[in-house]
Amino acid sequence: MVSTSLAISISLGAMSGQPLREFLPFAMAGILVWTHFIGILISEAPELFVGAQGSIKNNAFPFMFYVFRFATRSLIIFLHNIVVLFLVMLSVRNIHMPTWQVIPAVALLTAFMMFAAPVVGMAAARFRDLRFLLPYTAQILFFVTPVFWRPATLAAGKMNIVTYNPLYYLVDILRAPLLGEPVVPNAWLVSIVSLFVVIIVWAISFAAFRRRIAFWI
Repeated sequence: MVSTSLAISISLGAMSGQPLREFLPFAMAGILVWTHFIGILISEAPELFVGAQGSIKNNAFPFMFYVFRFATRSLIIFLHNIVVLFLVMLSVRNIHMPTWQVIPAVALLTAFMMFAAPVVGMAAARFRDLRFLLPYTAQILFFVTPVFWRPATLAAGKMNIVTYNPLYYLVDILRAPLLGEPVVPNAWLVSIVSLFVVIIVWAISFAAFRRRIAFWI
């Protein structure tokens, strides 16, 4: 995470004329949130059930057990990397004090990940090609979502890329509080609506197909 953030900050920061001490914390916080809550759903969740096929076939654990394990691992690594984020901010002498919104943001994103992961995992178990397609999709979404670049740098006619991208709001509700900045308008509303949509999709699909997971893998 540090090397990726540093490489992006040096190159894009130089091209946009932004000093490293300002650009690096922004880029690193965005990559931190994306990697552990959004990107992981597209790049690693396809292996959620397929990768645990031995355990699924030989144990009677509920399928949500694997989801909890997946989410817990990601959350623990995220908490470790928060320490790294603040050490990097300290090294560039640009410390930001987090706001209280970090706590509900982590809770919302964790819930989003836990309900979205089994949906992706079931789809990838049924259609095996998704295991190879989705990681490339994650790369595309990473570049079109304001993870390491600011929406203000877009031309006026290109703002729809951000406005109608729910992943941007999901990233910002945690990145902004980590950097002590205000969350963009409507970010919480869009994120909560996105969570409820994912819960509905999970409830319908999991109830309909969870008994078939063992046969798909």
